Amino acid sequence: MRDRTASMIAAWNRFWFAPTDPTTLAAVRICTGMVLLYTYVTVTPQLFRFIGPNAWIDAAAMEEIRRPDGPIGAWWGWSIYFLVSSPWAVGLIHTAFLGCLVAFTIGLFTRIASILVWVGHLSFIHGAFMAWSGMDAVLAMLTFYLMFSPAGAALSVDRRRRRETIPPPTSWSANLGIRLIQIHMAVIYLSAGLAKLQGARWWDGTAVWSVMMMQEFAPFDLSWIGRLGDVPCLVISNAGVLLTLGFEISFVFLIWNPTIRPVLLLLALVMHAGIGLFMGMSAFGAAMLTGCLAFVHPATVTWFVERSTSRLAALVAGRRRQVSSGSAEHRRAA
Repeated sequence: MRDRTASMIAAWNRFWFAPTDPTTLAAVRICTGMVLLYTYVTVTPQLFRFIGPNAWIDAAAMEEIRRPDGPIGAWWGWSIYFLVSSPWAVGLIHTAFLGCLVAFTIGLFTRIASILVWVGHLSFIHGAFMAWSGMDAVLAMLTFYLMFSPAGAALSVDRRRRRETIPPPTSWSANLGIRLIQIHMAVIYLSAGLAKLQGARWWDGTAVWSVMMMQEFAPFDLSWIGRLGDVPCLVISNAGVLLTLGFEISFVFLIWNPTIRPVLLLLALVMHAGIGLFMGMSAFGAAMLTGCLAFVHPATVTWFVERSTSRLAALVAGRRRQVSSGSAEHRRAA
């Protein structure tokens, strides 16, 4: 029993605190920042519909919601937008937030930027209140864990500023941040799968078909599938239901197996690409896939980055050669 207990404690410590390469954590930071940038840049033209004195949920409505005896009970959220009321102040805060998002994404003053991004994101979804969704909750989770992790130790401008040429040092805090994201993603998928089992349409196999036929969600008309006949429709819907439920419920148990992990991550890509294609929820899919990126080994991320940068450098060099040769020919002709 003493040996078994010692072995379990050692395994526990390895899982949470073994030093690891922070490259995967940096990739999660970059993808999180890109999704946030896309979200808030697209929100900017309609900013004052979400935040401000004339928003959909205006100041009077927010005061009513925030009352302890209000319609949702005790209010726990806080927002920096509660401190201002003029449109120019709201616009100034939002502009500063976009600047922090850029710094966070490229890894410039990463520690400070990550704190400001987390505060800014929560401030917006608490201020807009009725506009936030599950995507915002996932992004809040990612920014929270990145705030306490060495997210700028690799793939960052901070690393360039320090002129570091050796590989980034391993650290236990990088491993802890990755593990917290992994555990949280596993719980999200399990909760989503079990919640679906409470719906009758997931039991009779029509849930996926119903979503595909909803004009409010579908970015393009899919009614032509219904003209294929009953059997193809039943196969498509039931296959979608079984794939979704099987993936989400089994994720928490199977993702830790290194052999099965690539298959599950490929299924995650297929499922969220389908959600983006058939429901128009591409940003939500990108946020979930960013969380799944925490399960990718740092060596794989490093290989992908090096291969991508080498191809980009080759393309740039080829373009420069074309421009220089064209300029030389032009000078000879002149």
